[in-house]
Amino acid sequence: MTKRAGRSDKRRSPLNKELTLPAIVAIAVSATIGAVIVRLVDAIPLRNILFATAAGVLLLTVFLFVRRQPRRRLVLGALVIGAALLGAILVRYPEEKNHKPNTESTAKTVILVANFVGPDPSKYIVTETILGNLRVALQHYPDIEVVALGRSITEQDANAARTEGQNRSAAFVIWGRYAPTRTHVGLAVHFTIIKRPPILPELSILAQGQLQTAPIQHLEDFTLQLKLSQQMAYLSLFVAGIARYDVEDWPTAEKYFTDAMQHAAGVSKSDQSLVQFYLGNTRWF
Repeated sequence: MTKRAGRSDKRRSPLNKELTLPAIVAIAVSATIGAVIVRLVDAIPLRNILFATAAGVLLLTVFLFVRRQPRRRLVLGALVIGAALLGAILVRYPEEKNHKPNTESTAKTVILVANFVGPDPSKYIVTETILGNLRVALQHYPDIEVVALGRSITEQDANAARTEGQNRSAAFVIWGRYAPTRTHVGLAVHFTIIKRPPILPELSILAQGQLQTAPIQHLEDFTLQLKLSQQMAYLSLFVAGIARYDVEDWPTAEKYFTDAMQHAAGVSKSDQSLVQFYLGNTRWF
């Protein structure tokens, strides 16, 4: 009897040694992943994916322990560690569910539109078209106001855009110039952001004053003015959405991004994909 028991203990011994290293590695990996998730959960928006990843790793750890039939204390240890890590992540869930956006940071957004510099303003009505179409596009947003500056801003006095914007508590200022020739028209548009959200990506160079050209016919039949108005409405809604996104006002940000895509005609695919990325993130919350 004693001899048989001794043989049995010796047979179990290699199994215990075999289990020790995988158990330690599995627990260490689970603990590391859990700690990283708890650390970065505020910085990464896809909390549900991270939570599922942590839960999957922990469940896999327990599965491996049970499958190899370890001692009870190993299974119990895995469950305790798993519960502790998941609990650390879940601590944040009530805060996120009851989260209220910072209403002070989501005050009225003022869009300041300067007179576009160019000949025959009464003929080409570039400024008036942008103002009118922006107001129509944003009329369902009581927290967005389109204001006419009533003066022009030139490249030589570009700092005036920021000064005027700050003086009038504007979020951003739209200004630029157009120069028609016999066959073509040159157009440069500036979208100067006064209150830049920290997470706002770099805007397209077409919104930073890069000269673009079009056939003169597009200016005379107002195709250019309408296209420019669409682009400005798109940019306005995108930047306003980023501002809401930054303060975790997910429903409002989602609405802004959704409406921005309705004005995305003529916007590059890369810029559209950026809006879709943020739009997708808002739907995770």
